[in-house]
Amino acid sequence: MNSDDLSKAQCADIRRKAAWMLSYLEKLSDRMSYKGFPTDDPIRQALLMHWPPLSDYTVRLRAVLSA
Repeated sequence: MNSDDLSKAQCADIRRKAAWMLSYLEKLSDRMSYKGFPTDDPIRQALLMHWPPLSDYTVRLRAVLSA
């Protein structure tokens, strides 16, 4: 199976869930900054490492939906 096998509804559902996760990570990052988490904190670094790929994933899903 590959992305061509997904229906528009499946892509929309996946995108909706990924967008929710991305929003959560953004709020978490803001809160970590507000609370003064150091930039070298391992959890903060993990968050910052996984945020860009998830963002790219939602963009690609949007492209599939608009094709």
